[in-house]
Amino acid sequence: MMDISNQKISDFEFILTLEIAGNIVDERHDLSIGALTMIKNENTFIIDFNQSFTTYIEAKDVTVIECHAPQQHFETLEDGTRYNEDFPDCKFDLSAAEMPTADHVLWLDGELEAEIKRMTLNGKLNETYSFSSNVIEWIDYES
Repeated sequence: MMDISNQKISDFEFILTLEIAGNIVDERHDLSIGALTMIKNENTFIIDFNQSFTTYIEAKDVTVIECHAPQQHFETLEDGTRYNEDFPDCKFDLSAAEMPTADHVLWLDGELEAEIKRMTLNGKLNETYSFSSNVIEWIDYES
């Protein structure tokens, strides 16, 4: 396994893929994808998505939404902690090495009136290193 301990999370390209039952391409503009929280022990990191592509696959009767994340923006405070005003409770202290083995990858702030069949987060560092994590909704995490 490749040693990624010296990598930063911003070195990764993130793609969130949602598979949704049926053809919702026409309603796509009404959806809010939101953000993901990655948790490993007490460490957290939020990835906010702002660009997406939607495709309907007739043979499977699913709509696939592929979301891409820009580089994360936060400021470093005097005490060394990271802060983002949109996510004030997140410590942004999850390391790149902890990311592939995160205990939970949670979907938050999304509003979707559809049946989600699967959500997957893919992180790609380069041609030889990538990881994939299943994503669950907050409601499933809290119950």
